[in-house]
Amino acid sequence: MNLDEEGAEIRKETRGRLADEMQDNEVFRDAIQKLRDRALHDFKTAEPNDAEALMTARLRFAVVEQFIRDIVYVSKTGKLARTALQHWREKVQQAKERQRSQ
Repeated sequence: MNLDEEGAEIRKETRGRLADEMQDNEVFRDAIQKLRDRALHDFKTAEPNDAEALMTARLRFAVVEQFIRDIVYVSKTGKLARTALQHWREKVQQAKERQRSQ
């Protein structure tokens, strides 16, 4: 891993940590749940022949769900980056120790 790759992994790891914090934040979770509930309510209460209202509610719900999937993806990517960085740093440390012992 070169310095550019390390920098990219650090950015992924940082973004992943922020995504984790967002998911753990009670205010964020409540806001997301309210958005889901509103979209579902609007869908359920729309007139069956009101295609525009049904489509709008469905799209709102889909956007919220995609947003959550994106946050989870960033979180998982960050965890993978954290593991890659830890592995790389261990290899660098081992190489330094080998150099010292020679």
